[in-house]
Amino acid sequence: MNQIIKAIKILALLFFMRVFQGCPNCNNEPYLFDFDNITISNLDNSKDYIRWLDSDSMYSSAIAFEITISGREEFSFFLLRDFGFGFTELSAMEDCPMKYKSNQQVSGIKIISLEAISPDIPANTDVTELFTVSSEFRYLYIPFNELYKELNTEYYYDEPSVSFQAFLTENVTYKNAQFSFIITFTDGKVLEASSNLIEVVSKVE
Repeated sequence: MNQIIKAIKILALLFFMRVFQGCPNCNNEPYLFDFDNITISNLDNSKDYIRWLDSDSMYSSAIAFEITISGREEFSFFLLRDFGFGFTELSAMEDCPMKYKSNQQVSGIKIISLEAISPDIPANTDVTELFTVSSEFRYLYIPFNELYKELNTEYYYDEPSVSFQAFLTENVTYKNAQFSFIITFTDGKVLEASSNLIEVVSKVE
């Protein structure tokens, strides 16, 4: 019983801490975090507008992905919101987005083809230069050196994450495609994740 009472007191204290730290003046200090995860989503790049793609089928000339790099907050009481306590919905926070600051920055991005793209591009080839990219902040193709600048912002708002989109500029001539995205950081950390195995469909004009 004493442990239950103690737990309730701790939760109450954390609740009031969150309320007072969430004042509308938005002068709260950023919450530090480490990038520790990569999520890869399929995109439909075959039409005028890019859309989310639920299936693992893509046209041979429209291979595209969205890569999200995310992290975990250092302050343990933030984990409470993941268990449904709903602290982020407090009215005191409505005018103040959560502000995060990463402990490291993205220093390199490498893309490896896990399947052969064409007779000239076999599996396990570094195909980074065959991709063009755009950031979540502007929907224009940009070179990788500009992408790094946009990924490494001083603060990240609402969520400790940042995303970019990658578009293959080479036509895939085989029936499958799959890619590994390797992200390196300024502190030496390396994160790697692979896309789903993509069924390549020849587009009928």
